[in-house]
Amino acid sequence: MIPFQSVLETFVSSMLVNNIVFILMIGVCPFCALPKKMSQSLGMGFTVVGVMAVAGAVGYALNRYILMRNNLFYLQTMVFILVIVIIVQLIELLVEKFWPSAYESISSFLPSITTNCAVLAVCIMACNTLSNHNQASSFAKSTVVNIGCGFGYLLAVILMAGIKRKLEMTEIPRPFKGLPIALLSAGLVSMAFIGFSGFTFTTLFGG
Repeated sequence: MIPFQSVLETFVSSMLVNNIVFILMIGVCPFCALPKKMSQSLGMGFTVVGVMAVAGAVGYALNRYILMRNNLFYLQTMVFILVIVIIVQLIELLVEKFWPSAYESISSFLPSITTNCAVLAVCIMACNTLSNHNQASSFAKSTVVNIGCGFGYLLAVILMAGIKRKLEMTEIPRPFKGLPIALLSAGLVSMAFIGFSGFTFTTLFGG
């Protein structure tokens, strides 16, 4: 059983301290092409959280019990890509069948989630970092890391959607319109996220 403090620190570290977009700079391309509507951005963000959580758990199991035991490490990337594609397709089918109204808002960016390198990177990093630890503990931590990174991506999506709405009401010089101002804005937010470096709960929990 993992102590609550360890779970919380792992989650916050994955979400803020090592934010997948603003600190690790992974998945920036689809991130900069986010929809302008906040509802669509939220839908995309929560979909990424779900895909990261499920793909991470399935990928961890496949990596530990099949790839590692049979010395098939070189297949890791290909296997994880297949897992992500299958999970995204399942989500699309389920949402289309049971939640048609939501499907209309998320169907446009589901392909971008399939090819989002942030999802693949999180699965690979979580597995490679935690594979040599205690089996139950490493699976639980891997799941927390995946969910934390997913919520970190969701936070980045919300911040960027808000910034884009503000930019629409601002007069921007022509050379900076579009992608340039989006990258500049992301860079400034990234600098703010550096302030979370070294964040710890030790002072809150004692010890």
